[in-house]
Amino acid sequence: MIIQSIFCLIIFVLYSVLAIPLWNPPPPAFNWTTDYDRELAEFALDFAAGTYATHPLPCLIKNKAKMIKRVQLSCDLFHDECWAYIAVTEEWIILAIRGTRTKLQLIMELVETMSAPKKRFPAGGSVQRYFFSAIESLWKEAKFGKILRELKQQNPSARLLFTGHSLGGALVSLASSLFAYQHRHLVDPSEIFLITFGQPRVGNQV
Repeated sequence: MIIQSIFCLIIFVLYSVLAIPLWNPPPPAFNWTTDYDRELAEFALDFAAGTYATHPLPCLIKNKAKMIKRVQLSCDLFHDECWAYIAVTEEWIILAIRGTRTKLQLIMELVETMSAPKKRFPAGGSVQRYFFSAIESLWKEAKFGKILRELKQQNPSARLLFTGHSLGGALVSLASSLFAYQHRHLVDPSEIFLITFGQPRVGNQV
């Protein structure tokens, strides 16, 4: 246990040092600004917190939401799991993904971030391989992209909320970008909301 903790600390320190940017990236091509909405942030937090629960229904019932699909998929070679679900209310379609759960999973994320080359992301830029593989599983195996599209078609006035904490925040940031890119003729960007908590950097482009 002590050796494992020391190893985690060494990895964290190395990651922190290597992650310091050596140059200032150019500003994004667009300038979207949104005022902070505390009510919406607290609404999103309930769903992000629900991803950690074995039984997340209380978090959904509190917000009059209905569970559409919940999955637990393998995220890496050690079969650490990514938990995620899609829920709906009258006004929202919500995708929430859980954050890092174990020390081993955190180590895998850091090791792949520092050692594996980034993967080209369909919506633009390149992203860390661990995050890319995880969102690919949710999109292809769980068919989350297809489900979100169908829900939006069934309720055109509904807005989409992508939320998560830590690893979950990283994955929903990719999910929101991927969905907006793949369905740019179906959904206006103003209808897509991304609210994350403690999200790590996922790639090299805003």
